Amino acid sequence: MKKIFTLLTIMLVLTLGITGCGVLKTPEELIQPPELNVEKKKLNDALLNYLPQNADLIVLPYVKGLKQESSLINKDIDGDGEKEAVALYRDKNTRKIGLIVLDREKDAWIKKTDIKLDVFEVADYKIIDINNDGKDEIIIGYYGITNPYKEVNIYVQDQNTLKSIFKERYLALDILDADDDGIQDIVISDFADTQYNNRVSVFNVYGNNPVKISEISYPKENEVYSISFGKVNGRTKAFFVDMYVNQTYGQTDVVIYEDKELYSLIKDSHIKDIIQTTPIKSVDIDDDGIIEVAKMQVIDRYDRENSSANNFVKNYYKITEKLELELTSQVYEDIDMNINITFPLSFKNNYFIEKISGENQISVYFSPQQAKKAILFMVVKKVEKSQLDSLLGEYQLITEMENMAVIAKIMQEPENMDHIQRNLYDRMKYDARNLTTVIKPANF
Repeated sequence: MKKIFTLLTIMLVLTLGITGCGVLKTPEELIQPPELNVEKKKLNDALLNYLPQNADLIVLPYVKGLKQESSLINKDIDGDGEKEAVALYRDKNTRKIGLIVLDREKDAWIKKTDIKLDVFEVADYKIIDINNDGKDEIIIGYYGITNPYKEVNIYVQDQNTLKSIFKERYLALDILDADDDGIQDIVISDFADTQYNNRVSVFNVYGNNPVKISEISYPKENEVYSISFGKVNGRTKAFFVDMYVNQTYGQTDVVIYEDKELYSLIKDSHIKDIIQTTPIKSVDIDDDGIIEVAKMQVIDRYDRENSSANNFVKNYYKITEKLELELTSQVYEDIDMNINITFPLSFKNNYFIEKISGENQISVYFSPQQAKKAILFMVVKKVEKSQLDSLLGEYQLITEMENMAVIAKIMQEPENMDHIQRNLYDRMKYDARNLTTVIKPANF
């Protein structure tokens, strides 16, 4: 034991002698070396130095694909092995936006280019190599100042400046390699005018030359507001094209991009166009990698005269390989409580909703098709936070907001049910046993 103690002492002395410091580093210091903080400070100082006076970096919280709080992107965009810094900023005086690029030279950041954009709001922002030249292009989509549509501008690097090679108006935009050929596809939807219908187009960029590859058109009253790319099923990928029609209802088309051609998957099928009483964006509602299309459905209510509930739920459907709609999920949204209730499939046509005017409470009733009965099944309440401690033994906490909270519970099992009703009720209760997976906060 004495030998072991002596050996440990010698090793400790040697370690302290090598490091030149007798203070042990904290785990945080070991995980994040001080040099990283120094480099970050240098970049921040450079930005403060080169940004115009009275300008701040802008925050883009809703731009697709961006998780960072600011528009600053730090990556090697010119292929020289050193990271550059690209950022968008806003002039506090004019409220207009600018684009700045800083380059790293030796141990300092220097301004490479600074472009003043004649825009106020950014809708899309991406930095990616779209023409396979080893250098990233900068894609900025923004709202037009005088026009009722957005515009996208693509900048390529030209020596120490940026040059615009592509400028188009658009309603919806996506940039991705849709057909897995190694080339980025620029997919945009455009407004109708006196000469054209509304259309969705695919562009590729060769060198610095954008080329329209394919196009699919829609009637002038169909305005495309969203394009989502993803799996239709286990074998097929497509663009889900969501549209406003006559500014009154919605419609979804599913568009395949194959052999450099766009064509509708459902145009000639028995599904026809997916018509929605209210425009609903296609989305992967259950996070399984397959995008669902949606329609509204009216849910019956127990008390039609006194209930103020929005009695619509969004029905989300998968498109099967047989081109049939298969229900995946039903979602009820309540703006007052800021929640979504995603009903399990066992609930389909077996429930109705009650929300009394002026009360922060939703009641979901069990309603088997055989005989409708006012059997209370689920209660969701909005209460003051000061009441939480006394209620959490009975209720499950869903979400908290300012001085309020949303809680929920499954009620006592009802009586006087026949065997078929009991089996259905038990299945629904089992599927909704953890209400925090059924009821979730929503960002409307």
